[in-house]
Amino acid sequence: MRTSPISQALSDRLTASIGAWLTSLGQQEDDEQDVAAFQSYLGVLRECLETLATNAAPRDKWESFWSGCSVILRSTKLSHDFTLEVDDLRGNLCLSSSLAYSQHLPKMTDEFWREVLGLGEHADVAFVSDRANNEGKSIVWAIMRDHLELATTVAEDLSDEHFLAAGTLQLTWPLGKGMSGICQAAAGAFRRLYRLNYMLYRHQYITSHSKKKGQ
Repeated sequence: MRTSPISQALSDRLTASIGAWLTSLGQQEDDEQDVAAFQSYLGVLRECLETLATNAAPRDKWESFWSGCSVILRSTKLSHDFTLEVDDLRGNLCLSSSLAYSQHLPKMTDEFWREVLGLGEHADVAFVSDRANNEGKSIVWAIMRDHLELATTVAEDLSDEHFLAAGTLQLTWPLGKGMSGICQAAAGAFRRLYRLNYMLYRHQYITSHSKKKGQ
């Protein structure tokens, strides 16, 4: 079993910063304390996400920013986002990513779908779609149903350069599970999420450049 790239010290800081931020949400503290707790939460969350990304794809470069309570990391190679956030209502840590270049989903091999199913080894997994009701379906069926719904809304001659994203893979861990275990599981989950999107990106890259050479 691989060890987590997130050190125990960083894991402890993440636990403390999340706890302080969640506490500030439920108390009537002054604005400066609220802002400090929120900034600390975002900073440590970003550090953890950057650590996961660097470990999973050391040759890639990353740009980080945030939206609301979420930290977002963008891959330079894939031009694709990965998000880490705390769902304060459910008490979960959430790692999520859409599937880039989803027009290539029907062309993926069994290896791709094994990686999809392997996400369940690391976290509770859901596929969130704005287009198709996937409640009660398997994750593979949910992804393909979303793809089919999306394919009906675009032109049949969609170019390979078009960045078409399917719904979102969302991985969650209850905060009560313990941050050290969560960080180790998140490392494996991020590697799989990145690999899934890299396989789609790679197929797009090869197809696109083959067509350009033939022109």
